[in-house]
Amino acid sequence: MRIVYAPPKNIGFFGGDPDNFEWPRHDGDFTFMRAYVGQDGKPADYATGNVPYKPKKFLSISMGGVKENDFVMVMGYPGSTRRYRESYSVAYNQDMALPFQIDVFNKQIDELQNAGKNDPELQLKLQSRIFDIANTLKDLEGSVVALRRFGVVDQKRTEEAAFTRWLNANPDHQRKYGEVLPSLQKAYDELTGTAHRDLIVQQLAELSDLFQILSLVNRVGADKQKPQAERDAMTALRARGALPEILANRNGPSERTFLAFFLRKAAELPAGQKFDAAEKLFGNLKGETRVRAEENFARAFAESKNFATAESVSGLFDKTAAQLKELNEPVIEFAGEVSDLADQIDLHQRAFNATVARWRPLLVQGMSEMHANKPYPDANRTLRFTYGDVKGYVPHDAAIYQPFTNLSGVIEKDTGREPFDVPAKLKQLFRTRDFGPYATPDGQNVPVDFLSTTDIVGGNSGSPVMNGRGEQVGIIFDGNYEGLGNDFFYNDAKGRAIAVDIRYVLFIVDKFGGAGYLLKELDIKNAPAALRRAA
Repeated sequence: MRIVYAPPKNIGFFGGDPDNFEWPRHDGDFTFMRAYVGQDGKPADYATGNVPYKPKKFLSISMGGVKENDFVMVMGYPGSTRRYRESYSVAYNQDMALPFQIDVFNKQIDELQNAGKNDPELQLKLQSRIFDIANTLKDLEGSVVALRRFGVVDQKRTEEAAFTRWLNANPDHQRKYGEVLPSLQKAYDELTGTAHRDLIVQQLAELSDLFQILSLVNRVGADKQKPQAERDAMTALRARGALPEILANRNGPSERTFLAFFLRKAAELPAGQKFDAAEKLFGNLKGETRVRAEENFARAFAESKNFATAESVSGLFDKTAAQLKELNEPVIEFAGEVSDLADQIDLHQRAFNATVARWRPLLVQGMSEMHANKPYPDANRTLRFTYGDVKGYVPHDAAIYQPFTNLSGVIEKDTGREPFDVPAKLKQLFRTRDFGPYATPDGQNVPVDFLSTTDIVGGNSGSPVMNGRGEQVGIIFDGNYEGLGNDFFYNDAKGRAIAVDIRYVLFIVDKFGGAGYLLKELDIKNAPAALRRAA
């Protein structure tokens, strides 16, 4: 696969993070690639003599465009959805798991931005990672807002109450499905009883590669009391071999920040969820005294000479548990205790998953029987087809969003600064109305992006949008903020897929990029003769 044409960043990523998940959108998010094969037409490693692959079947493109209420289809490979989860699962995610992840991601972004604040080169290297985290963060925040705004937990509970009444009205149904909801509720009661603690411990256990090495050092020291045959020598050997790379990539300031962050989270746990590893170190301290002690502990870990070189860390594997204690490095014992607790949590999680895997399919089956229908399957990272209409929406009181944006909107957003810096040539094309065959019917604009009710989720980016004749009219690249939470429910009134109009793609390649010759390799319907596919 070779990149043939990609627009500049201030077209392909126009609007950047501020416009992410937002409408109106003016992003030209696309890239042209070409597949190559050997001269015999078969797959081959890269070689200058390879030739473009010519498939027997391919998508045609339509320059006819789309209108409001037009039928459209999308095929692609989205991630996964959880549309049939029980109310207990939705409540757990809404009130515990997602808010915790949001806190962690916010902290990560703060730390990465601080790291690059005084280092422009590092700042540039971190931008992609910051964007990835910010994208996920906005998705999670929007999902929590949507779940609460639309009362999804209450909707699920209402449906489960109806299911219980349906069971009670029929002894056969009761025998078949009567244990489902009580069993799921019991499993979630046990899960949520220590959920906040478990989330913190799991994050602590994976604080860094070095922290995991120290947990292993603790175990190896304890193993020295066992017979030689019962010791896990290979794991320690592999860990020692990895130390030079681990230490070279270590980020001490980040370790310090996040260790203190999770210790603070641990201090805020309710009495029934506090864990011994943290309480043994800080449990007798209060208020600012405890905060300072936690910060000093994190600083000592980040700055300790015993963890500074591969040789010094490797030497820890040779020490017994008693000798490790003499080093006065409490983080070693702490890492071991956190790891042990994380292993226990993992066992409980496996038991929980087994329980849910047993009863959840029965709940879906019973609900299907009650409603006398067959529900469509959840997305599971395989090829998925969805259809809908080109349609705007009402985001909030007193506002109506139209389903189309145009090049004039790109120009209106221009500030001259990233991420709203419109290229000079694009502004010139707009001023002179040099739109070629890609203009709107009145000749005064070029269509840029459009909305549809097609049911997409994360992973659908890049999926083709087709009209009713199976001709490509757009490319999916995002969803709207008001439609987030669609992992758990589909919101027909506000959920929208955002696509770049194929006419904008062709316009950028041809009029802006000067690569119109590429379009002759495509099968373009409703196009002037100059753009039709070469014989």
